[in-house]
Amino acid sequence: MILKGILTGRVNSLNSSLDLYQPFADLPFGEIYKQNICGQYFVCKQNFLYRVDFFLATYGRKNTKDIVFHLRQGTSKNDVATVVVNASSIKDHAWQEFEFPPIENSAGKVYYALLESPDSEPGNAVTALMTRRRVYLDAESVLDDQQGSITLKFRTYCLSSNRFDYLPRSEK
Repeated sequence: MILKGILTGRVNSLNSSLDLYQPFADLPFGEIYKQNICGQYFVCKQNFLYRVDFFLATYGRKNTKDIVFHLRQGTSKNDVATVVVNASSIKDHAWQEFEFPPIENSAGKVYYALLESPDSEPGNAVTALMTRRRVYLDAESVLDDQQGSITLKFRTYCLSSNRFDYLPRSEK
């Protein structure tokens, strides 16, 4: 099982622990395309952050453009991690994992995870599910509510120790 994780670039689930989980969603954000991006601020509780999942939907169609995941620390415009996934691989009303090399000293830091799709257009774009309820306030209090009044359905994962086996996925 560990060898499989090393070969595929996936972390062995025995070393992984759920860091944050925001399960509420009652409406779609809207299609993610061009300048219509969505994101979520959060405060990581543990070290070795390596994955952020968003609950996405495809509107019941096969979308074809790339979705770009960016992870930034605080309000920085610089990416700590970037992951590109083609929308054709996204399942309707399902969690989409965005995995990246572990961030060693992530505990207590504010991150902004955002999704964009510069080449998508209406009718060929996915959405993230969200709620307008104030259910996740940790980062909002730190960042003076820059996010507005939405909370995306998301979860984050960290490695449970500083011992881990991780190799990036090879490009196909």
